[in-house]
Amino acid sequence: MLVYISQPMSDKSDQEIVTVREKIFGDFRAEHPDATLLGSYMDQAELQKMPVYKNQPVALLGEALQIMADADVVLFAPGWEHYRGCRIEDRVANYYDIKRIYVK
Repeated sequence: MLVYISQPMSDKSDQEIVTVREKIFGDFRAEHPDATLLGSYMDQAELQKMPVYKNQPVALLGEALQIMADADVVLFAPGWEHYRGCRIEDRVANYYDIKRIYVK
C-alpha cells in the first residue's frame, strides 16, 4: 500500500515537517505493516535545486500531485484544511477516488 501525506508546510521548519510525517506514518504503519511512504517532502536544500517559476507554489503542487498519483491512500495531517495546497490535494484525491484519511 502506497501512502502519501498531505500536510501544512509553507510556514513550518524542516524539522517540524519531518516530525509530523514520522508520527503520522508511524501510527499508520503500526496498523498497516505493508505500507510504504511515498517521498513527497523536499527539504530546503532540495527546493533550492528546483527551477524557479513565476508562481513557485503552483510548480511545487504540480510535483506533489505527480507523486500523489501513485498513492493508494492519502493521510491528511492536522490543520490541512487551512492550507490551499492541502485543500487542492483533498479535492484531487476525492475526484479520482483515492482513499482519504484525516488524522487528528
